[in-house]
Amino acid sequence: MPKISVIVPIYNSERYLRECIESVIGQSFADIELVLVDDGSTDSSPDICSEYAAGDGRIKVVTQPNGGLSAARNKGIDVARGEYLFFLDSDDTIHHDALSALYDVAERTDTKIVAGLPVIAENYVFEKAIDRDAVRICDAEELIADILYQKKDTDNSACWKLFRAELFDDTRFRNGWFEDLDIFYRLYEKAGKIALIDSVIYFYRRHSDSFINSWSPQRLDILGVAERMSEYMKAKGRRLHSAAEHRRFSAYYNVYVGLMLNQPAKENEIKRCRKVIKQLRRAIIFDRQSRLKNRVGAIASYIGSKFVKKLAKWDSRYCH
Repeated sequence: MPKISVIVPIYNSERYLRECIESVIGQSFADIELVLVDDGSTDSSPDICSEYAAGDGRIKVVTQPNGGLSAARNKGIDVARGEYLFFLDSDDTIHHDALSALYDVAERTDTKIVAGLPVIAENYVFEKAIDRDAVRICDAEELIADILYQKKDTDNSACWKLFRAELFDDTRFRNGWFEDLDIFYRLYEKAGKIALIDSVIYFYRRHSDSFINSWSPQRLDILGVAERMSEYMKAKGRRLHSAAEHRRFSAYYNVYVGLMLNQPAKENEIKRCRKVIKQLRRAIIFDRQSRLKNRVGAIASYIGSKFVKKLAKWDSRYCH
């Protein structure tokens, strides 16, 4: 049984796939398996996977009809044999010592989740060594709240983190978008504590046309995710529920702005967002934990939709 299973979902990734695979098989930590899940690619990605699998017995290739990122990750979880799981996107790479550092900290601190830091760029070369002593242990509830309040240097991504495989015994990624936001709090809750390494271990390749940088109707999926999360947190105490309501407001406000700027004809969805914004805005303004951007949005919503739209255009032009 390998110590770590690295799961890579693949869909038409031929441009960067070799670089991704090389970053895994070249790790200083050798006790791994690399699970390549081809999600119905129509380019040369399956051939690249087969080529590498023929030369390295640690590589397992799984193919399935196209089902999306979550389906590919879930398939990888199903077939993985490692004590720990690590998720890597097929156009990204990891530091030469990433898995070694994550495993060392997990064993040394007896934590079921260990996270490093990503760098988000178009190109990147790892130059600095990973500082394995720059580690802090966080209470899961505190970290969940910080992430939902969208505090700086916190995130809900499944990447750049090492997970004990047992955390996924009864948990899988949901189909659709925003799957990481949907699952992270349940995994963190089961883990109880999370170790954070203050070093860059992961290169997240930024694309100008990526989902995060463009509007699409799939962004509406976050509304259902936010609703489920808020409902879940009702039983978890006032702080976590308030944090979930903050994230719920953020979801509805961002979709509201996106619809007005990109799809103003979708009046029913706009009304739905406006209704929830009105329900939550007073609490957001007076919650000291709320981030400034949410407070400004809440105040702007009192002035009116035209002002919100002007503010959004100004923000996208001058603040990013």
